[in-house]
This record gives sequence, structure tokens and C-alpha cells, in this order.
Amino acid sequence: QKIAIVGFGVEGRGALKFILKDPAHSKDEIWILDRNPAAASGAARRINPIRDARVCVKTGPQYLRALSTFDLIINLLGKRPSSSNQERAKTRRARDKFADLFFEHAKGTI
Repeated sequence: QKIAIVGFGVEGRGALKFILKDPAHSKDEIWILDRNPAAASGAARRINPIRDARVCVKTGPQYLRALSTFDLIINLLGKRPSSSNQERAKTRRARDKFADLFFEHAKGTI
């Protein structure tokens, strides 16, 4: 499965940490997508390049260009979905999917 994390702020880092620890995603290809090129250096500092070679980073003005190639898009609360209605709907479904994944693995009462 190919997963995109849109935005690599606090929420994006948390999502990456969660996905990397989840055995169900051990073979997934994970992409961090962020407009800000500084996200690439922030991601590089947080990713163990040997263990997490499956994590890639794409930054710059075209960072959302290939959203249709992802199976799951994690668009966290601080990020605006892309302008296309189709991409907006796909992002909304992916966000709901990620919330379901979180609740499925959460321990305790929520």
C-alpha cells in the first residue's frame, strides 16, 4: 500500500510515528508531502534511514501533484485539501479511514 502524509507538522510527525509502529503497515511505502522544503530536513532528522527506507519525502509547490497514485492519504486537520472536488472527497475519506485506524488501535476508553 502507498500512503501519503500531507503536512509534516506536529500531526504529520505523530501520524508517521504511529504508522511506522503498526505491524499492519510494515511493508507499506510512506510518503511525506509538504509544501515547505524545510520539512525534508525535519523528516530526515526523524527517520532512521536503515530501518525506514520505505519513507520518502516530496516538497515544493508541486507536492500534491500525484495524490491519485496513493492508496491512503492522511490529510491532517491543519492542512487544506486540494482544490479539486474529487481530490477533496478522496482526502476526506482517507482522513476518516485514518481516524478509524486510530480508534481500532487505541487502548482505553475514548
